[in-house]
Amino acid sequence: METSNRVVCGMVLGEASESDEDSDVPNNSTVANISLVPSTGNKKKTPKHKLKYNTLLHYRLRDSNISLRNNMVNMAEQPVQKATQRLQESLQIQTRTRASLHEMPRYLHQLSVALVGLQDRLPTICNTKIIPESKGN
Repeated sequence: METSNRVVCGMVLGEASESDEDSDVPNNSTVANISLVPSTGNKKKTPKHKLKYNTLLHYRLRDSNISLRNNMVNMAEQPVQKATQRLQESLQIQTRTRASLHEMPRYLHQLSVALVGLQDRLPTICNTKIIPESKGN
């Protein structure tokens, strides 16, 4: 008989693997009160209904399903977060470029005024003898 595991809403359907480590989780009615909240600190509502199956195998299956879901969510969020960061950096560069382009006409006007003033004074500067001519031997 072939068994197939399917992923439905973040839960892997199938049988949980059995192991000899039965002593790490108590096998009593308190297993039904286990929170399905991941340990990352996110506060989600726990189900209000009692768990249908509260055996050790189902507990481990639920635990692996939660871990799988968290890993899948993290993998899906990372590219989005990186793209958001790149977009924010591009927006900052665009803002700085826009500010520089906005100030450019003022700088060009100041340069033009300075060049016109220099052009007016250029003949005077060229005709003035600043250094006296030395007499040659």
